[in-house]
Amino acid sequence: MHADPRPPGPDYGNEVECGQGVARAIKDGLVKREDLFIVSKLWNTFHDAERVEPITRKQLQDWGIDYFDLYLIHFPVSLEYVDPSVRYPPTWHYDGDKEIRPGKATIQETWTALEGLVGAGLARSIGISNFQGQLVYDLLRYAKIKPATLQIEHHPYLQQPELIRLAQTEGITVTAYSSFGPASFAEFKMAHAEALTPLLDHDVITGLAAKHGKEPAQILLRWATQRGLAVIPKTTSAKRMADNLDVVSWNLDQGDLDAIAKLDQKTRFNQPSNVRASPWQPPRYRSRTGKLTLAPAVLPHRAALDLWLNTLPKQARPRAPAACPAASSQPRRKIRGGSLAQFVRRTGGVGKGGAHPNSHTYVPPR
Repeated sequence: MHADPRPPGPDYGNEVECGQGVARAIKDGLVKREDLFIVSKLWNTFHDAERVEPITRKQLQDWGIDYFDLYLIHFPVSLEYVDPSVRYPPTWHYDGDKEIRPGKATIQETWTALEGLVGAGLARSIGISNFQGQLVYDLLRYAKIKPATLQIEHHPYLQQPELIRLAQTEGITVTAYSSFGPASFAEFKMAHAEALTPLLDHDVITGLAAKHGKEPAQILLRWATQRGLAVIPKTTSAKRMADNLDVVSWNLDQGDLDAIAKLDQKTRFNQPSNVRASPWQPPRYRSRTGKLTLAPAVLPHRAALDLWLNTLPKQARPRAPAACPAASSQPRRKIRGGSLAQFVRRTGGVGKGGAHPNSHTYVPPR
């Protein structure tokens, strides 16, 4: 069981109802608590170390249980604390409307607090969600308890093979959410989601469904499970529930896997920049008549810059990297081509050598 609506809607607003369902199922003798694997997450406004255990206890109380089987950091994004007595669930906005206030908690601080939940018996295992490779590597440097799982958006339009390989190499199970791609986000009316062919209707997927005598949804789920990923689809249909469980007893051919691999658009739907005034759209990134200038005093860490760039839809990112001329001391030198991240690296903007980034202007490829 997993209570986890995606932004911009409310998060964790259904945990009481989920708990009521669990209590009824146990009372009616349908299941025992040990038969269930219940997962929840830590929301961004509770990343400060002293906030982690109290909000976990509140969530457990809402569920009516004593422990979570798995408890995850929802996003590697800290927001300013909102007291549950003021508003719960708090969503992204400090005022419940427009204002987003970044928090000060580090990932290390938050992860150490989650490790404390294991020691207190409030969580059997802990993990992370929506982390990219740089942050996974950083977390592993100080983690006393390795993340049990990395939960990521994963579907044929966003395959992230390098991230999956990294996690699996480190012994971290990868859990895929939004396995059906754009269909999972239809309610949010995202332009880049609506511009893509729904995966359940895609010729490649429907063709494989006909070939194997399965539903298109089963093809998408088996594509993930056959490659070692866990999946967490949701449905209210009993038939679809049965179909969703039948995704391990049969195999796709290598040619089938190769055909699906070719669908990758590197397009992400669940990202902080979908929220107004997103903290992932920092003021240090300015645009003037198509030219992008990086202010030197607040240039972000290289990993953070890469992470932000990777959250952009494919069509919004600069085109494939091209050679960038070496940095020089000439004032306001224009550098055309390549990615923005490459520009920062080549001009020494991340703190190691090179000319000051404010002496260069990045001109996106045409």
